[in-house]
Amino acid sequence: MQTHTLLAALVAAPLLTGLGFAFGPGLSTAATPAAPTKSEATTFDVDLAHSHVLFRTKHLGLSYAHGRFNTFAGRFEFDDSPSIQIEIETNSIDTQNAKRDGHLKSPDFFDSEQFPKATFKSTKVEDQGEGKYKVTGDLELHGKTKKVSFEAIKIGEGPDPWEGFRTGLHASFTIKRSDFGMTWGLDKGSVGDEVFIEISLEGTRN
Repeated sequence: MQTHTLLAALVAAPLLTGLGFAFGPGLSTAATPAAPTKSEATTFDVDLAHSHVLFRTKHLGLSYAHGRFNTFAGRFEFDDSPSIQIEIETNSIDTQNAKRDGHLKSPDFFDSEQFPKATFKSTKVEDQGEGKYKVTGDLELHGKTKKVSFEAIKIGEGPDPWEGFRTGLHASFTIKRSDFGMTWGLDKGSVGDEVFIEISLEGTRN
C-alpha cells in the first residue's frame, strides 16, 4: 500500500521547468492543496535549487561564451497587482573558468566589490492570456538603471508532493552591456556588446 501511495504522489507532481529551491523532507499522504482562487494571495518565492539565471554573449565574434549566476533570490505574484522582482549576487558569476570569472568580477566588468547586487523590479505586468505576460521594469546593473521589457510565460502550476503549491515562470531578453557602462573589449571586438539573458524561475507559494 505504501508503494502505491508513493507512486501516486510522484505521478501527481507537476513537471515544472526552470529554477527552484530544495524540497522539504518526505512525502505526505495528506490531501493536496487546492489551486489558488482569484481572491487568494498568489505570491511565490523563488526556489533557488530549481531556478536559473543564464547568459551568453559573443567571443571574438566567432562563438558564444555562456555563463550563469549561482546565487540569487526573488519573488513573483499573480494577484490583482502582478509583479516580478529578483536580486542577483554578481560575485556568484560562473562561466566554468576561474580565471575568466575573476576577470568578470573585476572593475573591467561587473566590479562585484563595488556593485555586489544586480536587481530587476517590474513596474508593470500585463496579463496577455494563455499564461503569457508582458513585463516592463527596471534593471539595475553596475550602478546604472535601465528600463527593459520582455515576455514571461507561466510554464505550469500545481500542488507538489510536500503539501505545497508551485508554479514555473520563464523569460528571456537581450541587453547591451555598454548601456550599463561595461565597455571592456568592445574596441577590439573581443567580447560582444549584446548579452542574451534567460531566466527560469520555479516558485513556492508562501
